[in-house]
Amino acid sequence: MTLDESVHGMRLRVIERAQVQGNVSAVCRELGISRTVFYRWRNRLERYGVDAERVIDLGFGAFLTKPVDPFNLARTVASLVGR
Repeated sequence: MTLDESVHGMRLRVIERAQVQGNVSAVCRELGISRTVFYRWRNRLERYGVDAERVIDLGFGAFLTKPVDPFNLARTVASLVGR
């Protein structure tokens, strides 16, 4: 198991725990994560499904779901920023 797979699994367990317990704030407090981070994880799961670990966060609200050719990265980022 790679580090990425381990982190992804932990995020899924946090989301599942919040669903079972029914209290996002309490789960986040117990685990020491912010609700903002929790909802970011949950939104990514809802948007991309279980394969969300393959999603690349570009840091400004844009995500890529596949590897980007480094020679086309600038063009790809520019097209995402223009949205």
